[in-house]
Amino acid sequence: MEIMRRILFFSLLIMYFTACRENTESEAESLKELRQQFWKDKSSQANVEKAAKLDSAYKNYINNNPEDTNNAEYLFENAKLHADPHLLNHPDVAINLLEQLYHKYPKSPRAPEAMYQTAYMLENILMLPDNARNRYQLVIDTYPDHPFAKEARVLVKYVGKDPTEALKAITDSASRNKPDTLAGKNR
Repeated sequence: MEIMRRILFFSLLIMYFTACRENTESEAESLKELRQQFWKDKSSQANVEKAAKLDSAYKNYINNNPEDTNNAEYLFENAKLHADPHLLNHPDVAINLLEQLYHKYPKSPRAPEAMYQTAYMLENILMLPDNARNRYQLVIDTYPDHPFAKEARVLVKYVGKDPTEALKAITDSASRNKPDTLAGKNR
């Protein structure tokens, strides 16, 4: 009797894990189809209803498959949906998703951009210059050789300043650092 119970238990266990794997595979396929349909539809900025459906699919997939290596990309794409004023228009949610990305997947190719985009939205959309400055500095400190760090080094100096003054300072700096050329010298 004990042997039969064990066989039954292991059989049920195998069926459960097989069903879970099949469910994960179908969930991945469903998400793949939704993504392809949504991102290839360039007409009418894809619609809000489709964006909300894709948002839900991203969240469900990430929650159900926390170890999937594609999650960084899914978080980034979902943040784009929330950041877009023509789609979901939730910059605070976009920032949260981007922060999840660079905290959970710091080695992802998307992590530096996620950090940078967080700083940009904090500065230009939510108007939180101190927070933006901190995020730009985080890009610089965490990914010092990345192209986004190069941009952040310039922007961090001007966060919270009047755009006209910042532009003048940048152009003045560029003209001071401009090398002399033969064509530019008076003879």
